[in-house]
Amino acid sequence: MTTILTGDRYLESIVNFFDKQTGPLIEGTLVLKLNPVGLHYVQSRLESLAEIECPVDYIRACVSDLCDHRALEQLRRILRILTSLKVVSVLPPLSRRDPTPLCLLPFGRLKVLELRGCDLSASKLVTIQLLDSKGRS
Repeated sequence: MTTILTGDRYLESIVNFFDKQTGPLIEGTLVLKLNPVGLHYVQSRLESLAEIECPVDYIRACVSDLCDHRALEQLRRILRILTSLKVVSVLPPLSRRDPTPLCLLPFGRLKVLELRGCDLSASKLVTIQLLDSKGRS
């Protein structure tokens, strides 16, 4: 049975994966695969990073946890240039779809998206419209 990582351990595993696989991810020869809860956690951490980008909060955050800040910056840079993403629910196959809201705003160049077991009714309309506009361009 595979252990499902959550929280900071999930973030650390993604950053470690990016350290090893940045080239293939950017080239599109490797697809990033996340689960909805993990994607939601990453998005919430990226939002908190955006909140501390004013000078005083930025300095305070850097002093308190410089490594975490660097990891989030690296994560944000890589997510912006990825072209493929697979989001797969970790819920048992016979259960309902995963209701975790999805936000794909960090993925600036996303061209290929595969969703498995995800319930888009819980996602903001902005994300779905973003997907629709990217699909047409």
